[in-house]
Amino acid sequence: MGTQACVGAISEGEVMVRAAAEIDRFRIGEHRAIVVRRHEGDRYLVARAEPLGVFRRRSRHTVIDLHRIVHIFLWTPHELWLILMQSSDRASQRVHHHQLRAIIVGAGFAGGQHVDALRRLNVHVAAVVGSDPARARAAASRLGVEHGMADLDSALAVPDVDVVHVTVPNAQHVPVVTAALAAGKHVICEKPLATSAEDAFALARCARQAAGMAFLCHNYRFYAMTAEFRSRMQRGDLGRIHLVRGAYLQDWLLDPRSTSWRVDPNEGGASRTVADIGTHWIDLAETVIGRRVEAVTARLGTVHASRPDWAHVSTFERTAKDGWVDIQTEDQAVLLLEFEGGTLGAVTLSQVAAGHHNDLWVGVDGDAGSAEWRQERPDELRLALRDGPVEIIARDRAALSPGAGGLTHLPAGHGEGWGDALRNLLGAAYAEIRGERSSEEDAVAPLPTFDDGARHVAFVEAALRSNRTGEWVRIGEITAAVDDAARREVHS
Repeated sequence: MGTQACVGAISEGEVMVRAAAEIDRFRIGEHRAIVVRRHEGDRYLVARAEPLGVFRRRSRHTVIDLHRIVHIFLWTPHELWLILMQSSDRASQRVHHHQLRAIIVGAGFAGGQHVDALRRLNVHVAAVVGSDPARARAAASRLGVEHGMADLDSALAVPDVDVVHVTVPNAQHVPVVTAALAAGKHVICEKPLATSAEDAFALARCARQAAGMAFLCHNYRFYAMTAEFRSRMQRGDLGRIHLVRGAYLQDWLLDPRSTSWRVDPNEGGASRTVADIGTHWIDLAETVIGRRVEAVTARLGTVHASRPDWAHVSTFERTAKDGWVDIQTEDQAVLLLEFEGGTLGAVTLSQVAAGHHNDLWVGVDGDAGSAEWRQERPDELRLALRDGPVEIIARDRAALSPGAGGLTHLPAGHGEGWGDALRNLLGAAYAEIRGERSSEEDAVAPLPTFDDGARHVAFVEAALRSNRTGEWVRIGEITAAVDDAARREVHS
């Protein structure tokens, strides 16, 4: 599709000539691209995309359909030439001269895990931002971080901060992410992306237009054995897929005295179990089989009608405080699913299942075999082919596909788990920011985007609607309503 060239060798005149030809691709670093098509007059449609991929027209519009689009702008030839030069210079400086620095916004459980993972990646954490000065200082002291701050604007102004990790309660994602992207920072946000589909799709649009990159924290993609699962699915080992099944079961809220901000719809959103752990399961299932969920029918249930007030209680912490409040979010859910191509699925979700501490598992059935992965036995993949014995494939770099093997760091028999997967995810995100991640690595463990996150929040709203109506709800119904609302807002 046109000629590739090193950005540094492109003159302004060459940009004008090549853009006028309507088909061009210019390299930036190893895995970034600027794609140019003539739009109208002396203006050019430009899409900056990662990773370099297959480009094709979408419907009647001249836009670029990629795995991930970062920018689409209209530029004059001079503007185009300038941005190409600047992008090339920034990429070179970033890779060779600048160690990336981060801040963590959120001083709770997730924030601490991010600090630990970044320390293992040799990324400097400049500050932790908490909800008040005392909490922020205490978190910084506990985590060994230089600064504890309570003001987001001050934290974003810390010199040489490149990446903002958003680990605050769900309802605070929108203002924090928006401010970080507006400040030109890269963003890594905990899931779910937002508490409503409208907000989630707005954040996804904001991320596509921002200078920085944006990723979502779905670390289950980055276990070595889930990557091996995906690799075998891509290879066709199970044949034609006809069922995806599984569960995500926890027990940390079985005791009615247990609580956290997640049970409060004002902080966590209208859904708890589906939004909190169901989106993890959906993301992993979609990633493994390479197909998106298109429709859902759901039944949700609340076991404990009241719990203690969650104020000042950390996630997974038990409390017997006075001041109980009514609970409006679900403790458990059962969902029937339809994936692209009509593939059926079923998943059970619970945060009140005794003995299941963090028991996520995904199984796939095909006409040539079945496979299962369970998070509480993370170093194993169970495989049963139609005409062969049941195998337990153990994590061993020498026995895994190349991409999956790259996600394992310890010798076989030395267990790797949740924290290692988070490190893998953050390591991949930082490599992508530096322009060092290969297309082969992305193929086996693709980085989760804000577009993924927005689609999953639409899934949550579809499940809530199905629970109310007792009917199947298509995810497209939710996204279409959000699109219509956005168009009306633009034209109002």
